[in-house]
Amino acid sequence: IRLPPGRVRFIGPLPTCSVLLFRRAIFPMAALVMEPVALRPNREVERIVEIPLSAFGRKDQLGCFQLLVSPGGGADPVPSPLYPCLIHREPDGTEEVLWGASFIIAVQFLRIAMDYRLPDWRSGRVVQRTLTAAYRTGRTS
Repeated sequence: IRLPPGRVRFIGPLPTCSVLLFRRAIFPMAALVMEPVALRPNREVERIVEIPLSAFGRKDQLGCFQLLVSPGGGADPVPSPLYPCLIHREPDGTEEVLWGASFIIAVQFLRIAMDYRLPDWRSGRVVQRTLTAAYRTGRTS
């Protein structure tokens, strides 16, 4: 996100998060940005979304995320188990869904910093997204 290191105060590491789909581990860090900076996505970051902390306390914004995994070869997508997610509505009405590793890291940070406990999310709305074989492999053909 091109965050200038001189404008950041390092707080400490957060628990490691494993991403099973890609067999990767994420080593998140917590830091305090000392003054406003213009953040810009790079090849590893699709977009930057600002979500207020209060959203995590609103049951109407918690839901269930389900991947529809396309096995390729024209076969029907296979649904994954349900995962917790946060459904954030932007002022223009568009929705951003925080799920997976990003969601887990945010919840872990809130638990450590504020003794946050994730409310029941299973009664929330189900959001489905299709995960194509190209996304998993990085190949377009």
